Amino acid sequence: MASFRFGRGARLSGRRDFDAVFGRGRRLKGDNLILWHVASSNPQAPARLGLSISAKFGGAVQRNRAKRLVREAFRLNRAAFKKGVSIVAYPRPGCRWAAMPDAARDLMELCRRAGILA
Repeated sequence: MASFRFGRGARLSGRRDFDAVFGRGRRLKGDNLILWHVASSNPQAPARLGLSISAKFGGAVQRNRAKRLVREAFRLNRAAFKKGVSIVAYPRPGCRWAAMPDAARDLMELCRRAGILA
């Protein structure tokens, strides 16, 4: 059974992890989201997510809501991702998701285009 937790193993943490994804990863742009992805050094590790969001997005309340929506979309769909992939999601300024299904649709569409879904 798939775990729906979003614990430490599901997150990118630290500058080194983010630099690896930004430096070696591929980028895809969507209307509301930019996605970087790279295969990690451990091909059996579960998929991991990191979030980057600009102050241009809006105030702290808007930025935190966007991060929560993307995290929840990733958490609920984590079993659909290939093993050993690290992802950084960047919600674009002007993004107006009404609810989590909107964020999930955008995230999963970019991941499908990137070929990182199992």
